[in-house]
Amino acid sequence: MADLKYIGLDDKNGNPIHVGDKVVFHWDEHLGYSEKAHPDYTMMIDEVIERNGEFYFFNHDVGNGGYASRHNKYCTVAGRWDQAA
Repeated sequence: MADLKYIGLDDKNGNPIHVGDKVVFHWDEHLGYSEKAHPDYTMMIDEVIERNGEFYFFNHDVGNGGYASRHNKYCTVAGRWDQAA
């Protein structure tokens, strides 16, 4: 396994986030983030990627993402993207 590249940010539980991690958070288009699962929020499962020296949470289902630094305090690291669910 290749060395994990730490992105300089931690998840809401204090776990370090690395490129290639799978992160989970809950989002509502109008209300923003939820600290925990909520029936009115969408569970987002994103891959941590690096592009042009910036780190992003990328959602493969919708084809876009956002800056990791905007989401990290609301997410939980849930393993590696390349590992089976």
